[in-house]
Amino acid sequence: MSTIKVDSIQATDETASRAVSGVAAAWCSFDTTGTVATIGSFNVSSLSDVATGQTALNLSSAFAAVDYASSADNKAQSTAATYRGGLNYEGCTTSLLNYRCGTSSGYVDSNYNAITVHGDLA
Repeated sequence: MSTIKVDSIQATDETASRAVSGVAAAWCSFDTTGTVATIGSFNVSSLSDVATGQTALNLSSAFAAVDYASSADNKAQSTAATYRGGLNYEGCTTSLLNYRCGTSSGYVDSNYNAITVHGDLA
């Protein structure tokens, strides 16, 4: 396997370049209702159903440190509930992300969860 080293990256149909450091190091969209399943992902090797509304995402390539930044989103299964999702950094390591989704009443499973993580890989 070859390695290409660059300072910036530009897609064929784009006019602007982006810094390589701005490209997500990992992302995943997944369903936690029933059997936990990946919808799409990059740098996530597997998911583990920890408990209701709690999912562990195992990374293919580890981060250099646990100072990475994340953003998350999810889709409520009913219009009556407002779901919130994100990383529980207390349970995260350089190779495992601890995602939780819940409401003001407690943790809940959601049919669509998405997380993007930025940081330096080891």
